[in-house]
Amino acid sequence: MSKILIIGNGGHASVVKYIINQTSPKTDIYYIDDKSYEDEYYLGKISIENFQKVKLLGITNYIICIGNNQKRQKISQLADSIGLIGQTIIHPSAILADDVKIGQGVAIFANVVIHPGSVIENHVIVNTGSQIDHDNFIDNFVSIAPGSITGGNVTILEGAMIGIGSIIFPSKQIGKWTTVGGGSVVTKNVPHNVTIWGNPAKIIHG
Repeated sequence: MSKILIIGNGGHASVVKYIINQTSPKTDIYYIDDKSYEDEYYLGKISIENFQKVKLLGITNYIICIGNNQKRQKISQLADSIGLIGQTIIHPSAILADDVKIGQGVAIFANVVIHPGSVIENHVIVNTGSQIDHDNFIDNFVSIAPGSITGGNVTILEGAMIGIGSIIFPSKQIGKWTTVGGGSVVTKNVPHNVTIWGNPAKIIHG
């Protein structure tokens, strides 16, 4: 990387900037965000016009630093439509087995451990200190909050949000666009589009 675009400029973005500075210190980091800034590296608000401006500057790679999974999906569709490429960022302290498969636009933070046979699809966030056991499948646009743990053979489907410090038992499936509340212990399969919480986790909405 010599140039990269960060989409969003909140706390998540600050962590990603730190990782880029640690791993690729000569990279120029530009950003777009719906809040305006007086900064030479700020390229404007999130829009297709500003994505096109990004291409004119010779920037081809981007990462979305927005926690809302649905927004991340919509933004990635805009960026991909003009040929930008999702850039995966991995903190140097993360431990990934040699056969782990990682997609585009993924952010893997400090002290994450991902065990053999696991697949992480596109635009996933795996936050600080999370542990992904063997043979997990983490689908597009999933967010896994700090300190979460999954057992072996877990499937987390598109757009799901795993709250901070959650535990998912082995061989369980989390449905699409489902939210797992912080500190939950998931002992059963979970359907799509619900919110669950507790120990053991139960559906509280949806």
